[in-house]
Formats: sequence, C-alpha cells, structure tokens
Amino acid sequence: MADDGAVRTKALVVVFTRPSDFSQEASWSAWYDAEHLASTAAAGGAWVVSRWETLDRPPGGSGPVGFTDMAIYELEDPATAPRLLDALDGRRQPTGPVHTAHTIVGVDVFETFGRWSAKTEPHAGLTGHVMAYVGPNDATREAEWNAWYDAVHVVDMMDSGAFSNTTRGRRVSP
Repeated sequence: MADDGAVRTKALVVVFTRPSDFSQEASWSAWYDAEHLASTAAAGGAWVVSRWETLDRPPGGSGPVGFTDMAIYELEDPATAPRLLDALDGRRQPTGPVHTAHTIVGVDVFETFGRWSAKTEPHAGLTGHVMAYVGPNDATREAEWNAWYDAVHVVDMMDSGAFSNTTRGRRVSP
C-alpha cells in the first residue's frame, strides 16, 4: 500500500511473452530486463512492473501454455492502460528497437474490484503468483457467483494458509 494507506494498484496489465527463437533466449532475456520492461513501464504509466518466468518447461522451449515469461504492470489509474498497450506495440516502442526474437503471446487488462481489491505491493518476500481466470457458468447468475466467491471461496483459500493475499480483478477488453 502507499504510505497514506491507500491502495495504490487499481489496474493490472498482464503480458505473456517468449522468445520466438530459443537460441537467442539469453540475449532476449537481457534486453527484456535491461531495456524493455523499464521503457514500457515508464511510457505506459506503470508505477511498478514485475517479471515472472515459468519454471516447468523444457529447456530451449515453452511449455504447453505457449509463453515462458509474464510481466505484470501495475497502474494507479486504469485510464493509462491504453498508453501502456501502445508502448507494448512493436511498431511504437518508446525507446530503441524491439529484440528480433520478442514475441507477445497475449495481453490482458484487469481493473481491481470488490471486497478483495487491495493488492499487496511487490516486495522481496513475494515469490510467486497464482493467476486464475474464473467466472460463473451462467452469466445471468454473475452477481450470485461473485457473492459466493468473495464470501466463501476466497475466505476458504485464505484460511488454508497457502496464500498471503488475494486480489480480484475484472478483465477489461483492451
């Protein structure tokens, strides 16, 4: 949380990536860390970005999900998401050329909402994320499903001791 106790992150942009040529993975990874993340975060108005890499994948390849890395850009203002999407567009990179092996597999934009909208700020003790895309089977029962999810499911998950925080987001079509 911000120093004043306010929740800082109001939206997330989640970007799934991988190198298109795994023989270039080391140089792609160095470029991604040293240039790409900072420049796109700054151009897109993200106050912080964290990079995560899948662990269970064959050497020199991506797992069955098709991506090897995930970047989570945290925004204080959901209205800045289009600026970030523009910065991620390879034709409009904020600084320097795009690495020749850079591949974006998918991008999702989320706005935090509901009872579980206070996202923990990144810190050294945060060692992973579980991202679950879930929703009701029947769209006409969305309100009922959300009430159950907030009051029963998330409470059960938090009581298990396996999680330090839960943040709910509603997917926004970019």
